[in-house]
Amino acid sequence: MKISPESDAKLKILTAFLKAFPASKLDKEGLFMYVVMLRDVSSTELQLAMEKSVRSMKFYPSISEIVELVESLRAAIDPSLHIPSVDEAWGEVVHEIQRAFPYKSPVFSTSAIADTVKRMGWTMICTTEEGNMNITRAQFRDIYTSILRREKAKRENDRLLAALPKDAREKLSSAIHVLAAPSHSMTSGRKE
Repeated sequence: MKISPESDAKLKILTAFLKAFPASKLDKEGLFMYVVMLRDVSSTELQLAMEKSVRSMKFYPSISEIVELVESLRAAIDPSLHIPSVDEAWGEVVHEIQRAFPYKSPVFSTSAIADTVKRMGWTMICTTEEGNMNITRAQFRDIYTSILRREKAKRENDRLLAALPKDAREKLSSAIHVLAAPSHSMTSGRKE
């Protein structure tokens, strides 16, 4: 099978790093699966991620671990891609409580933080009594984590769908519309 020069470079990188993880049981077919699933990762990004994995992991990284390493590297290069941790996000909220309180509009670095605050209620957060702030922080953590998971799933779905040929996307869309349409042949469930 003929593969592109970029895919060949990725295969060589993945193969070379097998030596750093002698317990790995990945074979050529498994490595090719990595190449296919990492199609949106450049060979340069893959090289850096694999170098980082050797220093921080005991076992050959999974595809998802490589993607996380690449996302981390991208965020280091372009700070606008950085997704604040729960603690960083909460720190922004605390800063905005001190700056804006309920009288001004808070400003946050990401839509995920803003959405979390909106769902909880800015005034409610600002007027939480000090003794209850840990409860508010826990609620923030849960909502923020849920929003981050949903955003990550959307990014991944968008990436996968973008890789599909146009006709395959159209067929998938048609099938979804057919499945989502209410069926007229089903009974309403009422007994007559």
